[in-house]
Amino acid sequence: MSKALANSIKATAEVYSRDEICNSILTFYNQMLRHPYLDDDDILIVPPPEGWRSVNKTIGKDETVVDLLCHLPYLRPKNPLPGYLLIFPGTVPICYLDDEGWNQEDMYPLPAHCVYLARRADYLGRDLILDTSNGVVTEFASDNITIPYDEYEMLPEVERWRAHQTLPLAELLDKWSLMYEELVWMFVPNPIARPDMVRFYNRSDNPGLDNVDFEGGSEFDRELGKTIRREREHAAKVYDVYIRHGWPDRFDKKRCRVELLELEREKDSEERRLMDEMNPDAELFD
Repeated sequence: MSKALANSIKATAEVYSRDEICNSILTFYNQMLRHPYLDDDDILIVPPPEGWRSVNKTIGKDETVVDLLCHLPYLRPKNPLPGYLLIFPGTVPICYLDDEGWNQEDMYPLPAHCVYLARRADYLGRDLILDTSNGVVTEFASDNITIPYDEYEMLPEVERWRAHQTLPLAELLDKWSLMYEELVWMFVPNPIARPDMVRFYNRSDNPGLDNVDFEGGSEFDRELGKTIRREREHAAKVYDVYIRHGWPDRFDKKRCRVELLELEREKDSEERRLMDEMNPDAELFD
């Protein structure tokens, strides 16, 4: 193991607490339920005091992990849905009442004291890997490698998750919750619902893009600049809908959902119109 990797995974001063982990996840899920893409009644399920009995206990995990999974709250719809539930772009919360999470172990097996809390559904997503020895979660994603890339490429594939950013779980979820609370990140219902039930919009500024000369560049650059401006304008419209419906203190979730769905349909129609303008002969090949 390289020195850089050893430093990136060294033990922290954090102490694992099952109750703190469960409470942090429950608080975060309740935050997500405030947003209009999730239904109130049939998504969040909370374990009985004695814990879930249906969790698979013969899974090659230590007693601490099994005990945690038996006491976690889960996001799971009662009825099958055509798309994914998401808690972050491309990131699906795992429900161990369905044995869903063990598919991840086939691809990237973990030590007995570590477990997946969420899985990536696409290239934008991230696996959230909890280490029950210290309560720290690893964001296994392409954008947060903590060692030089040439060293990362030399690691065995099953060890690469160790070279990614880690935080105490409560700290990570608090950070995400704040972004949703302040409507910097916004999930809205997807009228198509496939492959995802939601669409994600980000109102945070990207100074790097502001310094790019889209207008003076190639045709591709000019079109990219137009796309970025449309996305920013649309994110501002989504924000206005939230605010107009009373976010956060007097929020009318149902009416906000109706208006957001209509806004997304209008966006889809406009994008189809622009595509038709760019490719006027496309219908000849249908």
